[in-house]
Amino acid sequence: MLTVNDIISRLKTLDWSTEDREVNTQHSRKAAYLVNKKYNKYAVPPIYAEKIVQEEGLSLSYRHLTPPYIAAFNRKEKMIILTDDRELLKKWGNFALAHALGHWYLHDNQIDYFSSASLGKHASREDQEANHFASHLLMPKKLMQEWQWLPKQLFTSAFNVPTEGMTFRFSTV
Repeated sequence: MLTVNDIISRLKTLDWSTEDREVNTQHSRKAAYLVNKKYNKYAVPPIYAEKIVQEEGLSLSYRHLTPPYIAAFNRKEKMIILTDDRELLKKWGNFALAHALGHWYLHDNQIDYFSSASLGKHASREDQEANHFASHLLMPKKLMQEWQWLPKQLFTSAFNVPTEGMTFRFSTV
């Protein structure tokens, strides 16, 4: 079974020869593949990021976060904080957790935040990489191919992702 150190070691062997401003999508996709290989069996959607958070030994708490923030990540404390707003969690919770996991695996950030704007075209390079990680983690290619026949609303429900996350993922195929 892969350990976190195995995953991180494999990620360090990937080619990082991109410019600082260029998004390294290959790295993000490979990381998502390795994490899915460890934790998921690709049987049916959804893939729950919370399960991976727990398996990694990260703590998860729910608190009031100032809008527009949905999630926060603190590496030193090994903690992910999600908003306590139930409506935002219903739509964004799984994707926000997967995005935070992307930062956990891919970056050395000590603290980071997620909002729906993190999926926008003006998102930082690191946020874009975390988005690629999250979308590939929650919607692996094999499952997407098997379930792409679903209407958009049922697809987002089956995969437990927001419409924006699904649209982002389909744009990266």
